[in-house]
Amino acid sequence: MVKLIPQIEPSLFRVGPSGFNSLCWAPLGKEIADNLQVPTAFFNTAIGGTSVLNWEEGAKGLLTQFAGNYGCFHYGTSMADAVGQPYLTLKNALKFYAKIFGIKAVLWHQGEADTQAGTSAANYQSRLQYVINKSRTDFGSQNLTWYVSRASLINGTTSANVISGQNNLINADPNVHPGPQTDGISIRQDGTHIYMSGLTQHATLWRTAIYATPSSLFSAAVAPTSNFIMNSPGYPLQTVAGYSEYRWNDFSAPAASHITTGDGFCYVKDVNGNWYVSPKYLRTGFCGLVPEASPNESSFIGVTEDQYLLKVSPNPSLPRQANITFKVKQAGNIRVSILDETGHTIEHIVDGRFNAGNFEYKIQRGLRPGTYFCHLQVEMVGVTRRFFVAE
Repeated sequence: MVKLIPQIEPSLFRVGPSGFNSLCWAPLGKEIADNLQVPTAFFNTAIGGTSVLNWEEGAKGLLTQFAGNYGCFHYGTSMADAVGQPYLTLKNALKFYAKIFGIKAVLWHQGEADTQAGTSAANYQSRLQYVINKSRTDFGSQNLTWYVSRASLINGTTSANVISGQNNLINADPNVHPGPQTDGISIRQDGTHIYMSGLTQHATLWRTAIYATPSSLFSAAVAPTSNFIMNSPGYPLQTVAGYSEYRWNDFSAPAASHITTGDGFCYVKDVNGNWYVSPKYLRTGFCGLVPEASPNESSFIGVTEDQYLLKVSPNPSLPRQANITFKVKQAGNIRVSILDETGHTIEHIVDGRFNAGNFEYKIQRGLRPGTYFCHLQVEMVGVTRRFFVAE
């Protein structure tokens, strides 16, 4: 039996304004993780009591009224913040999280308010199709998958029109797949809201629907890398150029280069408005902020303890004679790069997903005599070692 996560203080974990508890998503995530052995996360962007017309109007940037109130009532904010709701919360989740974590699909479970509103099948289909098309445009891919459930039950009453609108949309759009049919779930708190063991049943129906049809997986984007520029005053921490906007962790200097006296990471936005985040770079043992290493020693950034045992040896070495060794304790995305003393990347020794283990690679490139850095990136943690090439 799957235990449901008890309701806790909503403000601690809500993304949307009305995700008051884990609902069916906690047991669904557990089922997916147990079966596929992959981490799973859900961003709850729903707002209770909304009709598909509310979502269409929100996607058009309009002020819409639902459940007798405007969106600002649900957020406890000003009327200006209600413009674009309820769609805006979905858009923000796509913009702020999809590129960082990757995305499998948008899961849509809605229709009860449209039963109450008497929405026709044609209007339901066209309105939801508009919302879906807008989400794909905002995300930057027309292949963004949606799973649409067949749901209409409210106060013990269902709607054939709403169900037909949902089915017609599924049949018309190749990237919209059938979600679960949930009107048959009988364990409901008030004739409308699924609760208790009904949520576990709901989760199982979602898992079955997701497994039944393939969808496009948008993997997490490669995190933009940053490097200290060693030959510039103040040792600027510079990240990749070419993005439309930069926001450093101390909220200053919105440019690619940023002089900081502390640790640093950067949020960057692409031309489509999607955000990415760089790893955090620590200055411990780097940039002359503590005594520099002797020629036979190394320094590192990224962790207070070198848990990866990154080593370049011999150090100093002759060209093509140095070996890089390191250890990772669990599978993950790994990149090993060689940088010159200006922070410019010379080459990537390895770049891919690896299992846990010990690794060793020889630097094949004929480096000129001088000072270099070996940078190991393991997911969001970076470790850098200084090494020297002699004549």
